[in-house]
Amino acid sequence: MLDGNLLRRLMAAKGYGMTELARACKISRSALYRKVGGKAPFTVREADILARALAMTSQERTRIFFAR
Repeated sequence: MLDGNLLRRLMAAKGYGMTELARACKISRSALYRKVGGKAPFTVREADILARALAMTSQERTRIFFAR
């Protein structure tokens, strides 16, 4: 399960908006909103792109993409 709130906080802290990250993932902004909102899953590729763009630590990746 995704921790969308933590992902949003990290995005804000790193100065990224939905538009920039959607472009990086090569998906629409509305698709990214659905994924961050937990209504659709991230692909492994998308999660990797987000993790790299946001310079996530391994702990952040786990907490965001594998939240309980």
